[in-house]
Amino acid sequence: KAFKGILIVLSAVLGVLLTFPSFRFGALASTLLDTKEETSTLLGRIQSLLIHFNLIAPLLVSLLWIKPLAQDHITSQTNLTPAQFYYLRIGLVCAVLVCRIATLRLYLACHLDSAAVYMVNLRKEAGRIDHSLVQKKIAYIFQYSSVVVLQILTPVVLMLQFCLLIFSLHNAPEKVEGFRGVFTSNFLASTSSYLLWWCLSLSTVVKLCGTLYYQVSGSA
Repeated sequence: KAFKGILIVLSAVLGVLLTFPSFRFGALASTLLDTKEETSTLLGRIQSLLIHFNLIAPLLVSLLWIKPLAQDHITSQTNLTPAQFYYLRIGLVCAVLVCRIATLRLYLACHLDSAAVYMVNLRKEAGRIDHSLVQKKIAYIFQYSSVVVLQILTPVVLMLQFCLLIFSLHNAPEKVEGFRGVFTSNFLASTSSYLLWWCLSLSTVVKLCGTLYYQVSGSA
């Protein structure tokens, strides 16, 4: 019971840490979906594909943790062993995270473009414009870009650490040092696997909710 309580608290802490960055990522994805280049061009199609991949792929990968739906079905239909499926699941998570890192420049450019959008909307307003306030707003957008990078990369780095930890524990001896050998490597790997699934599922759901929210509020 004590361990379950610790696991619940840890899940809650991870949820608090990942909610706002994931929602912010959803906002940027919504903006990219509205302002992406025409899909008739090759660049526009690639950008649209990457945006949708970053939104949908993590959700599909998180379904691999549902044993009756994924593991039992895939291992029975293919020649994969449970160990091979285990590594396949971690490899797919890493692939999704690497794709998110590769598209970092696209989302950062979207954030910086909000300065131009702000100026366009400002020209439509009537009355006198305070130049000092405009300069502060533009400076704030560019200074906030480092925070945006952290918001995008923090969940990625956290989940990559879990992937490496799981891989290391899966290849470790059965007994690990500390706690008088009560916690085995398989036990710790299973716990890390749950935390990885929780981070992946939570960030994906919040990201999709953020995208849907800004899509609906923007079209209202």
